[in-house]
Amino acid sequence: MPHQDLVVAFRDTPSLTQVRLNKACSHIASEWQQEYSPTASVLIDLPWAQLTHVKVIARTLPFVVHHLSLCIHLHHLDLKASLERDEITLLSLTPNLWRHCESISLPSLSSLTVEYYCGILYPYFFKTLDAPRLSFLELRGDDMDLTRLRPHLREAFLSKLRSWEHLTQLSLQFWLGPYFNSLASIFEATPFVTTLDIMFFMCDGEFFKMLTSGWETDGDSKSTGPLLPLLQVLKLDIKVINPFVREDVTKRSLPDGFYAFLEARARCPDPDRRLRKLVFTGPYPGNLDCGDIAQYVKEGLEFELYPP
Repeated sequence: MPHQDLVVAFRDTPSLTQVRLNKACSHIASEWQQEYSPTASVLIDLPWAQLTHVKVIARTLPFVVHHLSLCIHLHHLDLKASLERDEITLLSLTPNLWRHCESISLPSLSSLTVEYYCGILYPYFFKTLDAPRLSFLELRGDDMDLTRLRPHLREAFLSKLRSWEHLTQLSLQFWLGPYFNSLASIFEATPFVTTLDIMFFMCDGEFFKMLTSGWETDGDSKSTGPLLPLLQVLKLDIKVINPFVREDVTKRSLPDGFYAFLEARARCPDPDRRLRKLVFTGPYPGNLDCGDIAQYVKEGLEFELYPP
């Protein structure tokens, strides 16, 4: 790859706090063979310490390895991994890479979005990330089947989720699945979540049963404890299976367990544990009876239904 000069035009910009970097801003070796390479670099010099918002598209590895730790005042970080095979990113490398990296401490980070594809199940750089004030986490991609991870990696991921005690907003946007065992593990590791935003192609009844299990009709939990006990806002984004085929959404039906979930959560006597808002987005479902939901709306539930 031909040498490119470092861009320094924005080095001294006192008002610069938000940046978006794409692959044109980085140089990465053409063949990594899944190993750390010192040749990776970001080809732009920025006042990293004053940045509060950073979005990196494609070649995310050079930024994370060399510059993320310099962003000590970062509040919002958005990483989108590349789909190109020769652009190995931080999300497709083996954990061995991170043995070369020191801990990344971001004391002000409150929002983290990570988008990754190609069957990558765990963003390994989480192991080095210290973000004690993280309150919003969004994971996007094609797959989130934790059962395919080696046990120590699965536990490392869940342990990191447990460590984020300020995490109150969780967004899971995956094209494959849902894998309910994986969701249960994630929900168990994030007990302080009050807002869940999740995408499905088909919302199976298992999802609602999962979030109802552990609750009695009076709102008390059983000895095992419920998942997401503080959930107040649930946003369901239901996608069409094939966007090129017109679907008769009236043939879709509410999954078993939906109204049991609504009864247990929306009528919980403890106001701090009561479901306050329910949002459906997409062709879902044809037999949704807004009249049945209206009784909960009268009692304070916010209900929103949006077409695709």
